[in-house]
Formats: sequence, C-alpha cells, structure tokens
Amino acid sequence: MVRSPLLLAASVLALSLSVGACNVTTKDGNQAETAAAAGTALGINPQAIDKSVAPGDDFYQYANGGWMKTAEIPADRSSIGAFYIADQIREKNTRSLFDELLKSNADAGTNEGRIANYYKAYLNTDAIDKAGMAPAKADLDAIAAIADKRALSAAIGSTLRADVDPLNATNFQTDNLFGIFVTQGLNTPGETLPYILQGGLGMPERDYYLSGDGKMADLRTKYRAYVQQVMQAAGNPDPAAAAGRVLALETKIAQAHASREESEDFSKAAKVWTRAELEKNAPGLDWGALLGAAQLGGAPKFQAYHSTAIPRLAALVGSEPLDAWKDWLAFHTLNQQAGQRPPQARP
Repeated sequence: MVRSPLLLAASVLALSLSVGACNVTTKDGNQAETAAAAGTALGINPQAIDKSVAPGDDFYQYANGGWMKTAEIPADRSSIGAFYIADQIREKNTRSLFDELLKSNADAGTNEGRIANYYKAYLNTDAIDKAGMAPAKADLDAIAAIADKRALSAAIGSTLRADVDPLNATNFQTDNLFGIFVTQGLNTPGETLPYILQGGLGMPERDYYLSGDGKMADLRTKYRAYVQQVMQAAGNPDPAAAAGRVLALETKIAQAHASREESEDFSKAAKVWTRAELEKNAPGLDWGALLGAAQLGGAPKFQAYHSTAIPRLAALVGSEPLDAWKDWLAFHTLNQQAGQRPPQARP
C-alpha cells in the first residue's frame, strides 16, 4: 500500500498523540509522567511505536505495537486505554488542586475561598443530616402549588437540560420528560438546532418497565420500593400510593418511547419541525410555557429526534392526572439530588 509521505507523517503525529499517553501505566495502575521524557513536549511517545512493522503494511500495529507489548491491565480493571489514563491523571490533579486550596486558607470572598468552602460544605455530613429535607422545601412547595396543565408544562420545562448526546455517545437517557441536545441538524448542515429527545424514566430504558423477564420484574419491585422510600422522606402522606402513581406513569411513558434500535437509526431522527409544527404535531401540553421555562422560547425550529415519542409524551401530559405528574416531579426532583447526600444518608 502506497501512502503520501505528508499524509503518513500527519497520521503518525495524530495517532502518536492519541497513544502517547498510553505508555505511562505501571503495574499498580499509577500514572507516571513519562510521556514528555520519552517523547517530546507534545506528548508523543516513540516507545509506543513498533518500528519492526512497516506503517504501510499495518499502521495500527506500527503506531501501537510497542505500547501493546508492555502495557498491563490493572488488577481492578477490565481494560486500559488513553481515556482511563487521562481520567486518572485528572483525578490526581484535582486532588492536588484541592489540597493546595484547603491549605491556603484563602479569604472567603475569593474564588479559591469559595471553592474551598463549597468543598468543605459537601463533606460536612453532620450539617447535611441536620438540614434534612429543608433545602428541598421550596422546590417541593412549588410542585405542590401546580394547579393546571399550563403550570405543569412550565414546571416540566424548567427541569430540561442539555443532558443527552445521541450522536457522540449514544446517550439517550434522562429522567427529565424530554432530553435536549444542541448541535448541527442531521439534515441542516451548518445550522445549529436544539434536539428534542424522549425522556422521563427513572430506570435506564423502556424494557425495564415492559419486559416480562423475571429480573426486570424484580427490578421494578425494587424501584417502586425506592420511590416509596424517597416519597416517605419527603413527607408525602401516602408514600406507597405515590410510588404506585409514579411507576404507573413511567410505565405509560415507557410505552410511548421509541425502542433502542429506533433511537440509533439516524434516518428516523432526521426530522426538523418548526415551532408551529411542534405544537401541531404534539398537542397535549403547553409548549409555549414549557419552552419558555426551558429558555428555548426563541428557537424557531427543532430537530425532532424522537418524532414518534414526542407526540405521545405530550399527550400524556394532557391526559394523565395532575396529581400523578406532581408525584413524578417531586420524586425526580429529589432523586436527581440524591447524590448530594452523604453515603450513609442515601436511600
């Protein structure tokens, strides 16, 4: 195979950059800063290259063979690679950063002081336990005050975040009713659009709710018990009934969802709706209130990634009892913040 020397040089540089950091893992998993010493200031590691192989014959082996001969998978890992190594280095650097900030005793009004105080507050489990549900009271009171579908639509819209990525990470999961992703449209090159995806499930995807498999049924039982525990902690007067309403609503949401296979088919996702088409195609909720609360009120068009699920989800907002939606909002508001509790206080 004949390759352009310029193209080959560029390819060597690109791949060496990508694998250069991979030759820094020792047997115990520690990250040694050897890339710069072994290569150049760019992080290129010539030891990762297998020079016994002609790059035109097997470029992958040429670029990575040296590293593959020496790299060892840590005992607590199933694999090893550049992303894991980079993450370990990031953790080490973050730890060092916090150690320096905590030792500096910076003034509370500085950025360093704010970061240190935030970190200390996160670890202050006594104060967290003492506060109990008080920090969530304003959110729960606002949910309890929802009186109509317009207010419900606004409340749902206020939860939306850019929290999915169907293109780069095949990440479709969000427990908000809709997932948002912003990038160029699938069929509008050069034009950035907000994507709307299906969401609303506390468990990973629709099969967890709909499958007849015994393990899935057991997970549903455990999930319902968890929802009940959260609602009890929130002071709900009948947490068992509330958990039943949440699970029943999420089952209907799951039935509205497109399958995983459909979600990964870009040809089915390449539909662009104007704001008027969105409201026409997906009646049942107040899109003006929802998009306004989501700070998307000015968007003229949208990539309707899950164009079959969006109308079904909108219809559920219009058809299902308000109390069920309020229970659902209360649970997910608390569930999304559960990670902020100390380990011993989590459900």
